[in-house]
Amino acid sequence: MIIIPPVPSSSTHQSVNSIFILAGQSNMAGRGGVTADRWDRLVPPESHPNPSVLRLSARLTWAEAREPLHADIDVNKTCGVGPGLPFANAARALDSTLGKMGLVPCAVGGTTIAEWARGGRLYDRMVKRAEAAVRESDGGVVRAVLWYQGESDTLSQADAESYRGNLEKLFSDFRNDLNSPALPIIQACLVYNCFSCFLCGYCFGDGALGGDSERGADGGEGTDGVDRGCDGLASRGGWPASNDGRSGAAREDVGPGLCEDYAAEPEPSSSIQQRSS
Repeated sequence: MIIIPPVPSSSTHQSVNSIFILAGQSNMAGRGGVTADRWDRLVPPESHPNPSVLRLSARLTWAEAREPLHADIDVNKTCGVGPGLPFANAARALDSTLGKMGLVPCAVGGTTIAEWARGGRLYDRMVKRAEAAVRESDGGVVRAVLWYQGESDTLSQADAESYRGNLEKLFSDFRNDLNSPALPIIQACLVYNCFSCFLCGYCFGDGALGGDSERGADGGEGTDGVDRGCDGLASRGGWPASNDGRSGAAREDVGPGLCEDYAAEPEPSSSIQQRSS
């Protein structure tokens, strides 16, 4: 008689407590240290790996988070250092109750807000990855979405003027599809050399977009429940005119700036629930 030993479990579940979605375009995907399509492989202290910070891979499995976080997500571009790991390291230092953190990279460079609309490839993948992160986390909760996108919508006046409505619909759809109506969304605004802020007024809240009820350039929460991290970038010099070349000082400080905005958010009143098939 031949005894066949049991096959070891192939479960990829990890004990992840706090999950954060990273979405947007190249500034979130990470271009720090990239020159002429080559990454210099220099990792600043703010981006050093931590055993308590994991990332969800393109294959929907958890692994220790290391730069570049988006290497297997933004596959058509060369990825480098981004704001995800600096955010996670700063958040853990600020709040030990976050426990083990899980970062879910979803950003793709050069994408417009229209490409993130509900029903499109990027949106569907973001929802799928968020749900997989919860499913594979043994009880983890999605704490927030970090959103950094908009440069691709500055090429025309029409795109800039429609940006606010498109972005609000995106955030509303995402919260609805994940059954998390109070999910915090932390939006990084590019202030330096960014024309979208001045064309659409979404971040600065001019009179046409709600005046004092919207967030001003110094930061705060707007009437739509979106926290906009303009202050976290303006005070740090923002980003350079080009995504090429080393811009470490600016990039490494974006994550902590997003962390400060997240810390000011109230605790989500509801978490993402796994869908039944």
